[in-house]
Amino acid sequence: MKLRFTYHAQSQLFSRNIPAYYVADTIRSPESRSQVAVGATVYRRSFNTRILEVVCIKGKFKNEYIVLTMYYL
Repeated sequence: MKLRFTYHAQSQLFSRNIPAYYVADTIRSPESRSQVAVGATVYRRSFNTRILEVVCIKGKFKNEYIVLTMYYL
């Protein structure tokens, strides 16, 4: 699986102290997922006591995801 981060997503990754492997694990094995816009999907997974939401779209290539943003609930 290949992840590409938008500039916004990359800045949020660092400012919110979210490990990149949490993002990959959430997309790879979500506890739930939902469609939020045409082509965009929210993946959710809990880590310890927090729930991480990752918003992304599918890339052009197989197993490629473009991460738009991520945040803890």
